Amino acid sequence: MNSKKRGKLRLEEETAMLANERTLLSYVRTTFSALILGFALIQFSTQSSPMAKVGIATIIGGFILGIIGLIEYNIYKRRIHLEAEE
Repeated sequence: MNSKKRGKLRLEEETAMLANERTLLSYVRTTFSALILGFALIQFSTQSSPMAKVGIATIIGGFILGIIGLIEYNIYKRRIHLEAEE
């Protein structure tokens, strides 16, 4: 493989990695937004109100979303590296 083609593959790998990292950061941003919303709903409601239950569900959903984002990031990271080695 000549150096020009190797350089192009390297650039494509870096571009894909940066896109993957941007996607992870959007998952993180959305996770923090869900957590903050959940805590705010709990803070401004009484203990037995339905709003507190919605707040708890929002917090749990935020954690699940964050875990999904991390798993997806790692899957695509491995895929990008495997495709670059081919």
